[in-house]
Amino acid sequence: MTSESCGGNNKAVSIPLFFVSLSIILFELSLIKSLSYLKFSHFTYLVISIALLGFCASGTLISLLRDSFLKKGQSLLNLLLILQVLSYSACYPVSWNLAPDSFFFLSPGAGFLTLIPFIILLFMPFFIAGLITGLVLLLCRRNTGLLYGINLVGSGAGGAVFLLLMFYVEPGILPFSAAAPAAAAAAIRFISSAAGQKRAVLLAVMVSVLIPAFFFISPAAPRPKIDQYKAGAYIRELEKQDMAELVCSRSGAQGMIECFKSDTFHDTLFAGLMNPHAPPAQLSVLIDGEKAGTIFTGNSRENDGILDYTPQAVPYSLFENPRVLLLGEVGGTNIRLARRMGARRITVVQPDSVLVDLLLNDLKGYGGEVFFGEDVRVVTVDPRAFLEHTEQRFDIIHFSEAEGMPAFSGGIYSLNEDYLLTTEAAETALRILSAGGVVSVVRGLQRPPRDSLRIFSTFHAALERGGWAAPDENLLMMENYLASLTMASGSAFSRDRINQISAAAERSGSRIIFPGDGQTEDSDTLRRGISLILEGEPRALRRGYIFDITPPTDSRPYFHHFFRLRSLKWIRDNYSDLYLYHTELGYLILLSVLVSVIIFSILLLTFPLLRLGKAGEGRRSASAVSFFLLIGFGFMFFEMVCIQRFSLFIGDPVISASAVIISILIASGAGSIVQAGLKIPVKRRIRFASVILPGLMLVFLFFLDDIFGCAVSMEMEGRYLLSVLLLLPPSFFMGWFFAPALENLHRTNRRLVPLAWGINGAASVVAAPLATLFLISFGSVAVGVAAMVLYACVLPAVKGF
Repeated sequence: MTSESCGGNNKAVSIPLFFVSLSIILFELSLIKSLSYLKFSHFTYLVISIALLGFCASGTLISLLRDSFLKKGQSLLNLLLILQVLSYSACYPVSWNLAPDSFFFLSPGAGFLTLIPFIILLFMPFFIAGLITGLVLLLCRRNTGLLYGINLVGSGAGGAVFLLLMFYVEPGILPFSAAAPAAAAAAIRFISSAAGQKRAVLLAVMVSVLIPAFFFISPAAPRPKIDQYKAGAYIRELEKQDMAELVCSRSGAQGMIECFKSDTFHDTLFAGLMNPHAPPAQLSVLIDGEKAGTIFTGNSRENDGILDYTPQAVPYSLFENPRVLLLGEVGGTNIRLARRMGARRITVVQPDSVLVDLLLNDLKGYGGEVFFGEDVRVVTVDPRAFLEHTEQRFDIIHFSEAEGMPAFSGGIYSLNEDYLLTTEAAETALRILSAGGVVSVVRGLQRPPRDSLRIFSTFHAALERGGWAAPDENLLMMENYLASLTMASGSAFSRDRINQISAAAERSGSRIIFPGDGQTEDSDTLRRGISLILEGEPRALRRGYIFDITPPTDSRPYFHHFFRLRSLKWIRDNYSDLYLYHTELGYLILLSVLVSVIIFSILLLTFPLLRLGKAGEGRRSASAVSFFLLIGFGFMFFEMVCIQRFSLFIGDPVISASAVIISILIASGAGSIVQAGLKIPVKRRIRFASVILPGLMLVFLFFLDDIFGCAVSMEMEGRYLLSVLLLLPPSFFMGWFFAPALENLHRTNRRLVPLAWGINGAASVVAAPLATLFLISFGSVAVGVAAMVLYACVLPAVKGF
């Protein structure tokens, strides 16, 4: 690093860059968590795209104003560090009042326009951070590998800090925490600055500290409003009218948990019309503002009489003193039901340790005590992981987690992975049943039916996959006016057992749909869907039904994704102006984001590329564009595949995502730093990495399941550590591409340096939604192979520049 390029002080650039990288990743992850709580999870893809688009735009601006940035680089860097500090404290709270409607911002006309000011505000911190990083890489030509490595390591550290803070800070104000490391970056940069600059930094730091402190400490500080479409918004209105009371709340890995009590809560748990009992006093459990469970207060068995008339009670008619497994139980109503039905052993699997702790302490006396007794064992582990590891046998396995999900929610969960509702999970559950045991899943109804048919198809595929001779005979479906119950067994349902179930079903006002000819409003539609499933022809199933009801798998674990193009017309015809509320919104948002970022990326890169073409550098710039596009797409594709694959292995989606993101960023940063110190020509380093990395990815992707199988008995801590170790080799060599290529451009054509930064950002912004689209459509193996091929194609691309 020369004094002319970087101001003569290594630490004056590298340490601030580390803290800027830490702060922007902390802000991005905090913003995702905040909007998942305040809005819906599909805003995740919007935030990721805004973030990466900010980096792309920064590269474009530096490329267009390269000479000015080189001439005034040091003073611009100082100014940008101040603006970065202020942007966290200003942009996020202002965006609260500009947040778009969660369902209708995709509507034609003014609906989309409401999104623009919201995007601009959240765009600014990422844009400024991109300018800082791009400017440093432009100015400091002799330490590109080191500084890019520090940038990646700082980003990984930001992920680690977020993982810690998310347990202690409420989601709505969590993004403010990014101001602290940004302030540290500015302060370190200005230690040796002139007195006037120091005063400016001191003022910026004070503002950036005081504003977040006000929101963190003051009870009078405003808070962002939760989305009007969430259950939490309705309950908070009740709270304002003294009709509801917050009993307890706590933030955790699974989301923000809140428990409210109110005399207006009357959850009947899908009880049929024959029920003579009024719902007992109860609490509502919300996770990220959505209804997740119900807690009945009091211990009187008479208060629980309503449970006898629910679909969940039907499987108990087949057993005396059954051994019961409840997967994902939240409120304890299924524990009460199992006790009423004489269960001799109840195993409850609840992955959220924070929720279990609340039930044990804060909610003890409100009904949470039902989780704890001699007949109940509570296991805090992911339900799928429990199914894979347990050696016990059960008479009844109830998927409580599926029961607690909203039955119809505009497709907002269509992009959420769910490893409990896959073919492999269903097969595993069937294999740990006792002789004659049953698996049961209850879902609220939709018209036309979709969830119930997909559950049926999933268990039918699991029975076929597991080698059961006659899967049709091992399945049963019934409905009442509120919900469907699907039952699957390792043994055929005999006529006697079906009669027993039919008698029990009448109590809950239900009728058996399959097997048999039970008539309901939509029985023809149900029978048509079931007949397509029983035919066992995937193409016929896809062609013959309005929604996608093919069974999900571990490679494509998207149970809630039902989108098909043909469904849009039906929804539009039946729901008119409200069609967006009833369509697969998550998938439409993903497509909209993908199209939008492609358009914006092309617009941002076209003008700089045209200028280079006029300067006679079109051929060289074309090679650089292809190179940085390949590594940008390859990096993001590999990261997305790893997040999905390791989620199942580690057993917690948040912790597994942190393991992947932190490991890949830090290991890539280490790779960038190490390769920079090698006495090997730049292009030879890249060629070496482009040969060895696809080979490592091949071994990694195709032997991953075997490795996971050998480590199945490890505790979560051991699985986390093993995941980090597995990710290190490929991630290390992923850091061997960007920095040496930039180093080469510094020597051969410096005009391409800022453009390379923008191109890499453009590739990443397009790759994020595109990888998700491919994961949904083709599965993780196909996306992993695509990442491998992208890196292999770097070899010919590097020759051109």
